[in-house]
Amino acid sequence: MVNVEVQETEQEVVVKVALGWVVHDSIVLNCTEHTLHIEAERYVRPSDTKVRPSGWRQGEVLRRTIPLPCEVCSERAHARYRQGVLTVRIPRREAPASSTFRPS
Repeated sequence: MVNVEVQETEQEVVVKVALGWVVHDSIVLNCTEHTLHIEAERYVRPSDTKVRPSGWRQGEVLRRTIPLPCEVCSERAHARYRQGVLTVRIPRREAPASSTFRPS
């Protein structure tokens, strides 16, 4: 189970995902205007190993698609992975300028 937290502010959407024992170089993010897709490979512990020595190997692939609460500028998203937590910040798409008009 992966813990996901989505926060929305006036300027951006912040997605925090707890990704314990993930291979940092294997994290792949794909962001669209409405979703964030995460794919990463996790370490797998052999049954005879109690701690994380070199005996651990890469194994299980984690895939998650997270719906976003509003439309975002996916091309300006940036992410950081620190101490098992992936934090993705995605600016909100600005609302189109409203136009005033009169009916004909």
